[in-house]
Amino acid sequence: MRHHNWRFGSKNLPLLKDICQFSGHTMSRQASAKAGSHSCAKCSSVPNPRFASFCAAISFANFGIAATREVAVALIDKLALISCAGAGLATLDDYCCALAAAITVLFVRVVVVARDFSVVVTAARFDALRNDHTALRNFLRRMPKGADLHIHLTGAVYAEHVIEWAILDGYCVRTADLTIVPPPCTEGSVAASEAQKDQALYDRLVNALSMRDFRPTDATPSGHDQFFTSFGRLNIAPHRTFELIMDQLVQRQADGVQYVELMLTLLPARDRQTLAKTIEGETDLATMLDTLKRNGLDRAVEEGAPARR
Repeated sequence: MRHHNWRFGSKNLPLLKDICQFSGHTMSRQASAKAGSHSCAKCSSVPNPRFASFCAAISFANFGIAATREVAVALIDKLALISCAGAGLATLDDYCCALAAAITVLFVRVVVVARDFSVVVTAARFDALRNDHTALRNFLRRMPKGADLHIHLTGAVYAEHVIEWAILDGYCVRTADLTIVPPPCTEGSVAASEAQKDQALYDRLVNALSMRDFRPTDATPSGHDQFFTSFGRLNIAPHRTFELIMDQLVQRQADGVQYVELMLTLLPARDRQTLAKTIEGETDLATMLDTLKRNGLDRAVEEGAPARR
C-alpha cells in the first residue's frame, strides 16, 4: 500500500476531494508543520497510479480558470499539484503521463478563456475608469452600440451648428425668446450674425437652443419644459437638410452607433404654423384633412420636398 502526500492551501481542499473521488482514493487531513499555513492531505493509492494521476491532472486543470484574475495563481497551483503528484507515482512514465494530460486540458481551457479575452479586458478597463469621469466618457463613446431610433433631425443637431447655418443663411434672432426666424429681420429681432460680435448673445442663444447650463425658472420650471421649448426655437433653412443628415451620421459614427433612424418634418415652421391655425378647435379628422388641403397642404408638401432631396 502506497501513499500520496500532497500539500495544498486550505482553499484547494475541495479540489483534492474531487481528485480522490475520481481516482478511488480516500482522503484524510492532518495538521501541517507550519500551523495555519497549509493543510496536508493523505490519500491511499489505488492499483492503477497512472489512472489516478490522470484523473488528478484533469480535475486540477479544470480548477480556477473561470475567474480570469486568478488565472496566474491557478497556473502556479496546477504546477505545484503535478509536482506533488509526481512524487507518489510508480514511474517516470506515469509522471510524464500526468503532466501531458494536465498540459493538454489546460491548453483547451486557455483557448476557451482566450475566446472571450476581449470581453475580459474591456470589463477590466471599464472597472478601472469608474472614478475618472472624463476618461470613462471617452471610453464609453468609443464602445460599439446598437441602434439609435426616433431621432428628430433638427432637434438632434448641436446648437452651435444651428447658429452657424442661421448666420450663413441670413436668418434672424427674435430677442424676446431667442428664437431663430427666417429673414427679413423685423422690429424685435436682430441678425443672427450679431452673435458673432456679441459673446453674451451667443452664449444665451446656445443655452436657449439646448440643455446647456439649464436652471429652472418660473417660465421654464423643468428640464422637460426646456427640452421641448427649444424645438420651437429651431428654424433651419430647408436646403440645409442634407447637411443636417450628414452631421448626424458623422456624429453617430464617432459614437460607435451601428444603425440610426432619423425623423424629419417636411414643412418649414412658418408653413406648419399657418396651417395649424386653420384647424384650431376642429376635432373631426376628415374635416381637418379637408381644411388643410384647401389651405395649401398639398402645395406646401410639393414645394418643400424638392428642397429636401
